[in-house]
Amino acid sequence: MYGAGVLLRNVAYDLHLLKSITPPVSVVAVGNMTAGGTGKTPLVGWITNYLLSRDARPALISRGYGRTSRGVRVVSDGNGHVLGADEGGDEPVQLSHAFPGVPVIVGERRTEAAEVALARFHPDILVLDDAFQHRAIGRHLNILVVDASCDLTREPMLPAGRRREQLSSMQRASLLVFTHVRSLPGTVPWEYRIRRWYDGEIVYTSRQIAALKSTSGEAAEIALCRGKRCLLLSGIGKPQQFEHDVRDLGVDVAGHIRYRDHYRYAARDIESILAEADRLDAEVLMTTEKDLTRLHSVPGALDTLAARLRVVAAVLAVHTSPAGLLEAHLDACIGRAA
Repeated sequence: MYGAGVLLRNVAYDLHLLKSITPPVSVVAVGNMTAGGTGKTPLVGWITNYLLSRDARPALISRGYGRTSRGVRVVSDGNGHVLGADEGGDEPVQLSHAFPGVPVIVGERRTEAAEVALARFHPDILVLDDAFQHRAIGRHLNILVVDASCDLTREPMLPAGRRREQLSSMQRASLLVFTHVRSLPGTVPWEYRIRRWYDGEIVYTSRQIAALKSTSGEAAEIALCRGKRCLLLSGIGKPQQFEHDVRDLGVDVAGHIRYRDHYRYAARDIESILAEADRLDAEVLMTTEKDLTRLHSVPGALDTLAARLRVVAAVLAVHTSPAGLLEAHLDACIGRAA
């Protein structure tokens, strides 16, 4: 039933029975075909950073999954005012902290969020986060993110599996980006199977923890965590990838507390985290930037944790291959108005 509904909706767009509105500025859409854990947010961060390096003026548009608010919200005005994770959504708030000069707007209706971005902030390029299925906004570059560690062609559709739509939808992508590639230059053993639906260019990306930051956002030395017992804390789509990234640093992982993706922390969770740290005799609590964003929304949580543990968040760096290919697609999009 779910698959039939998705198919009918896509056919309606393909036949122009449902209309897409393309804003009068360049539009880059980044999305995936599976629910959670593809590494999309670090890629959106990489794209935003690159656009800024090219003197573009981006605005980020997202649905703001997991937020308690409704309608259009300006998560960040690009001038220091940032909503909390509960109202703005953890990933948009995370990106707002990473790029304080970039406006971030969320809304269930991306068209309305885009209208607010254009009217208030006058960007020259919109970056649509998690927008592969949201076809109401036209785009000049449509990036499909695929997790290289999970064979997409064998993933069942929702609700039986995590795939959001038919594999034939890959034809809409103008560029495919494989994430979680083990080493670069990359190959993916099962990628030949997707060529039935996608015959375009492919970018391969890997990631690693490049730095740590404290609860106040200041840099923390990775070396300070080596030789100490480290408790991991995550509420993300693919916690095993986070644990693998930490172990690659040579850090002693004493344990890993895992919550569901977008989990909203409460005061009772802080007590449980400290109890587990005591049980494992942990000295360091390492979490993700997304989780740190949500912990900030719990009054006094980080102060309570920091009184017992050294609390740090892992900052990811994304590497791409072939060199320059993703950049070339973005360069072609910059300044390309509707």
